[in-house]
Amino acid sequence: MPITKPSLFPNTRPQFSRDLSIKQFLAYYWYKDELAAICRRVGLEAAGTKAELQTRIAAFLHSGKIPKRSRRAHFSQLRKTFLLALRSVLRWAW
Repeated sequence: MPITKPSLFPNTRPQFSRDLSIKQFLAYYWYKDELAAICRRVGLEAAGTKAELQTRIAAFLHSGKIPKRSRRAHFSQLRKTFLLALRSVLRWAW
């Protein structure tokens, strides 16, 4: 299934493939939703800004490897940290 949007110059940009060079990939304009779809298709994390997605895809094209996804802290872990901060003794340094 090709990932393209209508443009003024149809068929000028190549379809994304794993064989695409980084230079070719970066030479063309890609919409953010296209970049997210590419990330999902190859198994990369699809969240982030457009620049982050482009960087992630370029790194994938360079190495051919899919990095491990970053693990975010769960709300319960953040809540425990916050509660400890509320219970701690504050000393004024005046």
